[in-house]
Amino acid sequence: MSDDWLIEVEKRAELDGTRIMMCIGKEAKQTLRKVFGKYTTENDDYGFTKTHVPISLTRYDDSQLVSRSAAKRLLARFNAFKEVWLDFKDVPTIGQAFADEIFRVYAISHPDIEIVCTSTNEDVQRMINRAKNALLDYKDPQQSALF
Repeated sequence: MSDDWLIEVEKRAELDGTRIMMCIGKEAKQTLRKVFGKYTTENDDYGFTKTHVPISLTRYDDSQLVSRSAAKRLLARFNAFKEVWLDFKDVPTIGQAFADEIFRVYAISHPDIEIVCTSTNEDVQRMINRAKNALLDYKDPQQSALF
């Protein structure tokens, strides 16, 4: 069962403001420490420095995640965190430019942000590895002339 919920409801003119509803089961074992721990790095004094991003939610209609512009939309708020978990569940493939923008270009310009990938299939992981290998070549002074 996933922790993430995205529920859209029809806008009604008679409702003003925002309503938030939450249900907690009586048998829930979750503690405040566990909740904060999921979204904070070890030594951050409970600041929200970690985020989880379900990549499948970034797709519009049947669009594929292939372009640099799609990656840039995804990356827009990453600089607010120290650790970003990208969840590729239900994402069949990503494009070379998409992967390169995140795992090479962004990684070079934001070395202090750790990007962690989960639920990748073989095709997605291959594209991620390709971009990360290009990053390693960039960090190698003998290879830096390629960029």
